[in-house]
Amino acid sequence: QWLDGLSQALQRQKEAQRQENLADLERKLQQEIQQKQTEVNRLQQQLDGIGTGDPKSRSQRQRLIRKIQALNERINLINSQLKLAANKAEVDAIDLSLLNRTSPATLKQWLERVDGLGQRIGPAIDLTRGKLKVLDQQLQLLEKRHSMRELEDADYRHERDQLNRLIADYEEQAQALQRLREELKSKSDAIEQAYQWNLNRSLTTRQSLPRDPAVWRAIAVEAGRFPVTLLQIADATGRDLITGWRSSGLDARLAFAGMLLLLGLASIGLGRLPRPRTRPLADEQTFSMKAKQVLSALLRGSRPVLLFGGTLLAAGWIFGIDAQRFRLLMLLVSIWLALQWTAGLSYWLFVSPLVPPVQRQPRIHHTLLGVIGGFAIFTLLVGMGHFGFLSDPMRSLVDRLFMLLLLPLVYLSLRLRNLLIQGRRAEWQTAFWPRLVALLSFAIPLTILTAAIVGLAGYINLAWFVAWQLAMFLGILMGWLVLRHLLRDALSHWQQRALSQQEHATLWSHDIVRPLQHLLEIGLFLLTVWVLAVTCSWSTGADLPGLLQARLNHPLFSIGGHAVTPLHLIGAAFLAFAVFYLGIWSRRLAYDLLYQQVQDRGLRNSLSVFTQYAIIVIGLLLTLNLLGIDLTSLTVFAGALGVGIGFGLQNIANNFISGLILLAERPVRTEDWVTTGEHQGRIKRIGMRSLVMTTWDNQDVIIPNAQLITNPVINWTLSDSLVRTVFEVGIRYQDDPHQARQVIEEAVSMQPEVSLERPPRILLTEFGDSSVNFRVEFFAEVDRQSSRLKIKSAVMFAIWDALQEAGIGIPFPQRDIYIKELPESKGTGGDNGPPLRPEPAPPQG
Repeated sequence: QWLDGLSQALQRQKEAQRQENLADLERKLQQEIQQKQTEVNRLQQQLDGIGTGDPKSRSQRQRLIRKIQALNERINLINSQLKLAANKAEVDAIDLSLLNRTSPATLKQWLERVDGLGQRIGPAIDLTRGKLKVLDQQLQLLEKRHSMRELEDADYRHERDQLNRLIADYEEQAQALQRLREELKSKSDAIEQAYQWNLNRSLTTRQSLPRDPAVWRAIAVEAGRFPVTLLQIADATGRDLITGWRSSGLDARLAFAGMLLLLGLASIGLGRLPRPRTRPLADEQTFSMKAKQVLSALLRGSRPVLLFGGTLLAAGWIFGIDAQRFRLLMLLVSIWLALQWTAGLSYWLFVSPLVPPVQRQPRIHHTLLGVIGGFAIFTLLVGMGHFGFLSDPMRSLVDRLFMLLLLPLVYLSLRLRNLLIQGRRAEWQTAFWPRLVALLSFAIPLTILTAAIVGLAGYINLAWFVAWQLAMFLGILMGWLVLRHLLRDALSHWQQRALSQQEHATLWSHDIVRPLQHLLEIGLFLLTVWVLAVTCSWSTGADLPGLLQARLNHPLFSIGGHAVTPLHLIGAAFLAFAVFYLGIWSRRLAYDLLYQQVQDRGLRNSLSVFTQYAIIVIGLLLTLNLLGIDLTSLTVFAGALGVGIGFGLQNIANNFISGLILLAERPVRTEDWVTTGEHQGRIKRIGMRSLVMTTWDNQDVIIPNAQLITNPVINWTLSDSLVRTVFEVGIRYQDDPHQARQVIEEAVSMQPEVSLERPPRILLTEFGDSSVNFRVEFFAEVDRQSSRLKIKSAVMFAIWDALQEAGIGIPFPQRDIYIKELPESKGTGGDNGPPLRPEPAPPQG
């Protein structure tokens, strides 16, 4: 303590000496500024009194103007020296010899001060260097004017000497600022190292329980007097409130009355919220509906806390009670509110009507009530210990007991983890997500157990640190889950409203709502990660964003003199993904909305694809520009790409150009029925390199675009969808062919799919061996092979029924075999056996 006092006295003496030296320097520089300003005023008066008529007067005016400019530059330089001296004194005030005996809070303030100084010195250095460039240019201009005989030798030497002195002074100032920046950097590193060391030392300090029996007896007496201590605190708080009321003026009393009125109105407003349901909810209840009912119930139950606790806090704040007792009062109200909300959430999550009867967990609910009750009591004791109402041994014991209370939380977290995995297992399609969630969620009970064990071992600060980090992480995680569910419910409600409208229902549902949901979820996830990083930096003192920024800004390589960092690569990847996603989305949106008036589907698809390509190209160019990459630096890459196209990428380039030709010329379009080579089907999509054809076997065939440009292609639906179908029908010779022709023509014409604009034709083609054959031709609107087969089948069924009704038969080939006699056997027995005899014919019936 004596050494600390001596060190503080020495520090105060040094600080006083620095302040005195700085004041002397400021007075000296201010006097010099006043002298220079007086000289400027005198020269300005002389300048105003000189005319501009003759060349001699103009020459004198130019000399005076240059002198005034030089004096103004000197005044600016002196002002910069003043700022430099103030910054130097502020840097010298940070004594590195006191780092090991300085608290982490003070070190944190020093770090903030050093960072602020660094932010001020950087622009000062840039300004000084800019001023030096200007002075160099003025010196070069002076040399040119002297060489051109525009200045006399005396004037030239005088102005040259002034510029050289200014340049020397600014160079000295730039060097001083650079030295100050280096000193700041070294001090910042030393303070950061000392801060981390002190923080780690405070976290790893082990607090041992007292070994003296007398101390334990004092702890027992203090624990027995705990109710008396609470009554004394309450009595002192009440006396402070009464004293503050009596000593306060009318303004304070009116303010208190206004606060009471506001609290009363808020309590009445909460009482008007809808009462929670007491019967089971329907299955179609969304998360937002359930959250609304739970929040309404919790707010209705918070009215006593709001009314009574808010009144006490308002009275303590307005009438000015003791700061320690006011903090304790705030802690009591916070414990009351947290206890009520936690108990209410436990009820609504485990045993309320919101939960199906088979999923209710009354055991977990009752266990959680007991644990939060114990937490409330020990939180009050811990707060009293840290606010100075308990002795140090008692506070250490309370901290240990509080850590012991963390052990039931391990059991509860394990139970909740199992419930979460079992409840969500049916929603996951694969086993990957259940395993990942099970692995990650196991870290929560493991962290709680670690904090409890570390705290019981005596490392209280480290245990509090771990518990606080875990609490913040769980709070942010719960906030993210709640906001994600609310966002999904809101977009789902919007999607249902869009589907209920007949106009543009599919467009709003699939092309607007779904992409918007994906973008908002990604943005919410990134925002959550950013909040976690900022919270971790704030709570640990580690500058995670700065550390990450330093790692991401490390140059990897250069393109055209421009350094490329990991941040550039990540930004380029993200922007490229966003550009391609926006291009795909714009293609669908343009097809469904922008070009909906275009009747030709092929032209509509081509316009939407060109819109996608334009957005992608513009987006990539803007991406390169935003990343700071000059397009002219890519000329080497473009040349290499051209050589690659000439040697190995010509097929890719051929297919790409062919795709552009297909989109512009449109010999084939999406939904067209096409035959090329051995493939026949419907065009599903035309891409940059290839198109996708869906065959009648529902197989997707990927065909390069160049194949449709260089090979013959049959497009069944290019000009229209009328396709001719031809088949033959035969009748018997004994039937009337004229009647048969009329019956067949009527049967074909009566089919609704058959086009009457180009009427069907029934032609007699030949007299066959067994039938008189007719050729049936008709046209029908078809869009694919399957529909053509269906129409042909329907027409043939109609012809069959019409011929049967008219009594006209459809022959088939018949063959009658007449056996005149069996061949006689010429054998005589012997080796060949007995002669063959015909078997007798079976008897006739």
